[in-house]
Amino acid sequence: MDPFSILDFIGLETTWKVTAHGAQVSKDSQNQKNEEFVKASVDAGGHGVKTPKGFDNYPAPPLSARSL
Repeated sequence: MDPFSILDFIGLETTWKVTAHGAQVSKDSQNQKNEEFVKASVDAGGHGVKTPKGFDNYPAPPLSARSL
């Protein structure tokens, strides 16, 4: 599992909150750019595995795999 898949699994809202806090505390320009990047993904509807898209795209599971 690559780092971006892990972030998708955690959820991009959580990732954004962590990066936003880090940017606020450190005042580091790279941390602020990271926060802006993740926030743009969240604002565009990317939430990770729980939705069809995050850093990767997640197709809906086949009907047979869904709980009925």
